[in-house]
Amino acid sequence: IKRTSSDGAELIYTYDASKSTTTDKVYVNKEGSGSYDTLTFSTANNNAAMQEFGINTPQRQAMFLAQLSVESGELRSTSENLNYRQNRLLEVFPKYFNNHNVSAYSQKPQAIANRVYANRMGNGDELSGDGWSYRGRGLIQITGRNGYARTSRALGVDLINNPDLLNNPDLATRSAAEYFQRRGLNELSDSGNIREVTRLINGVANGPSTHLELRQNAYERALDILNIH
Repeated sequence: IKRTSSDGAELIYTYDASKSTTTDKVYVNKEGSGSYDTLTFSTANNNAAMQEFGINTPQRQAMFLAQLSVESGELRSTSENLNYRQNRLLEVFPKYFNNHNVSAYSQKPQAIANRVYANRMGNGDELSGDGWSYRGRGLIQITGRNGYARTSRALGVDLINNPDLLNNPDLATRSAAEYFQRRGLNELSDSGNIREVTRLINGVANGPSTHLELRQNAYERALDILNIH
């Protein structure tokens, strides 16, 4: 099924009759380039997780899918990419890197994680390795020992001793949906407050790490798909 969104993008739907949903995957053609990006991770995973955690209206679903698409790089990754070059480290993490130390960390993801996430979110110091062990995983990037512990309790899975389980498609989606409900993002989604939703997911509402414009574009796209406009 093809249709055109309000911004002129071509939306292509594929329907799986074995599921009680309208779409299996949704692809968006990028300005006639011929390349397509998946907008949804998995219909079965998404629908089950959304229903389990109260993401049960089109507005909430649109916000949830939009945030996931940015947090996971258009749903291509369930693990945080920390392979930063020097200039990007200085831009994104100026609190932790300067011209004197940045070269020692450039394109060393494990070392970067251990420095940036040390001594916070329940993690130990830089030498503990907690920053790398509990780096962002799942479709909303659960981060830090405390975050993993909360998600473990909520989902009934031992993520402290098995953090890579958050890369599993089912747990990647369920952890995101549980976070969305627990932080009150369902209610914020009812009013379309994308800036506050972004702040509660990303830690800040503005800045180079938020990609607010990308989130807004993804949200508009999802609203189109769900026929909210």
